[in-house]
Amino acid sequence: MKSMRTQILVSLVLIALVPLIILAVQGYHCAGEAVMELSNAHLTSVLNLRKELVQQWIEERREDVETQARKLALMTPANEDRSNAQASFQAEAEAMLDGHLHGSSEYVSWSVFLPDWTPRFTVARQGTTDLDSSAHAAAVFEHPLSATAIATPPGSEGAHLLIAAPLVGANGTRQGYLVAALAPEARLIPMLADSEGLGTTGQTYLVRQTGSPIDMRGSVSDALREGWSAPTSLTRAGSGVVYYQDAWGERVAGMGTPIDSTDWTLVAEIRESEAHKWLNILLSRIIVTATATLAIVVLAGLWLVRILGGPLRELVGVAHRVAQGDLTVRIPALSTVEANEVRGAFNHMFEEIRDQQRQIVQNATLATVGELTASIVHEIRNPLSTIRINAQALRRAVQEDARMAELGDITLQQVARLDAMLTDLLSFGRPIHLRCVPVPCSALLTAALHAVEARAGERGVSMSVSNMLNSRALSVDSEQMCRAISNLLKNAIEAAREGGHVEIRCRKDEEEDSTTITFEVLDDGPGLSEEALTRAFEPFFTTKREGTGLGLANVRKIVELHRGTISCANRESGGAVFTIRIPLSTSFVEITYG
Repeated sequence: MKSMRTQILVSLVLIALVPLIILAVQGYHCAGEAVMELSNAHLTSVLNLRKELVQQWIEERREDVETQARKLALMTPANEDRSNAQASFQAEAEAMLDGHLHGSSEYVSWSVFLPDWTPRFTVARQGTTDLDSSAHAAAVFEHPLSATAIATPPGSEGAHLLIAAPLVGANGTRQGYLVAALAPEARLIPMLADSEGLGTTGQTYLVRQTGSPIDMRGSVSDALREGWSAPTSLTRAGSGVVYYQDAWGERVAGMGTPIDSTDWTLVAEIRESEAHKWLNILLSRIIVTATATLAIVVLAGLWLVRILGGPLRELVGVAHRVAQGDLTVRIPALSTVEANEVRGAFNHMFEEIRDQQRQIVQNATLATVGELTASIVHEIRNPLSTIRINAQALRRAVQEDARMAELGDITLQQVARLDAMLTDLLSFGRPIHLRCVPVPCSALLTAALHAVEARAGERGVSMSVSNMLNSRALSVDSEQMCRAISNLLKNAIEAAREGGHVEIRCRKDEEEDSTTITFEVLDDGPGLSEEALTRAFEPFFTTKREGTGLGLANVRKIVELHRGTISCANRESGGAVFTIRIPLSTSFVEITYG
């Protein structure tokens, strides 16, 4: 069985960690989405800027080559068969192209081809290997454009970027082609190698539509491993951020965008660890926060266990003492409101247990006394009946002698007194069986008044009734309740002064939702002593010289059988008042006492 400490700690940890884990997972997921969106936006911005630069550079080079091609077309002799004209054209063309070649560092060579791609002549920088005409032809025809072709023939040495433009004569005939071999390291490679906006691990490079990298000497992609190619999803427009392994086996986030009028795709990538560095920081902070929260929860749980456990240990200790028979022990004030409520309930329970134990002892004693009383009354009444019969006979025999007749009357009175005492004893010790039926309140009070009106007349005491219930029916045992009320009336008559007044009142309690009926019997006598107020309903307690002390005990017994209460008090105007309170509705089944 788990202890309360363990249960509270486990519960608090679960209560704290479950929402914390959910929030952490959701937060990490949202942060990941935000990082991806940020990476997408960032790479998109870098790519767009680089794409504009690359396309601007390509457009400038294309316009330059087309301009040179138009110049050469104007210089081409009309009669191609004249060797002198051809020699002169070639000399002038070589001089023009050589001047342009040395005037710009972006060109490696200029080559002129016939319409069938037969090489005509080439002007190249010193130390540059002539480009194979078949490679030029294959590159241009593989990527034909309307007027200008741009190609990067794989496997070529030296410059790898080719721009071709047709030589169109005045009559519109195609006279050949001008092909410029560019040095990408002059401007293109620095554009690609620029790491601005890509952190410490980012790079940009060009790939073909197939994903194979364009091998430009001196560019970043020179170091790409042989056989590696970028994911083809990079070459699709609008693909967004793609995660893949780069040529060195590192996990990267990349994005591609096509270059207009070419088969190139510009790729920008950055290592995933750098792109997601804020996610790693967030993850570490989540771990620290979760650890701190767990520590706080555990400390709060230990404190809560101490707050709750202290009162519980106090309750357990007191319960053990009560179990050992010490019903006088009480729980002292505790540290919390709730614990004090439990303390009050326990202390009240201990009081009830002690009262019930006292009641059990008293009932057991009364049961024993009842059995003994019934036996004694039975044994005494037989000879007492004989005494009464003989006394009555002697009284008739000596009725002529006044003195002896008086003694006979006294004897008969004492016999009657003993018989009444035995009746009270027998009533107190004998079980009572209640049969509750609806009885009009007015009928109940009338019966009780009839029972005592003779005694009231003897003492000159007047009686009055204040019945606020009128004929409302009460569910009581009419015989027993009439006996109880008449007993109270008899005591009130005897306690009232000569020519005094006794009143009986019947009403419903003043509370609006009350279900209790109150009977009050008031007299104008001297009132009750302090001892009588405390012990009035105890068996065998009496203030009368000839009383048995069982009258009020029997009244209390009858009232309690009706689930009611009885009390007594002195009136401020003088005299005493006895109050009976019983429920308005009582069960109709038979109720047995004893």
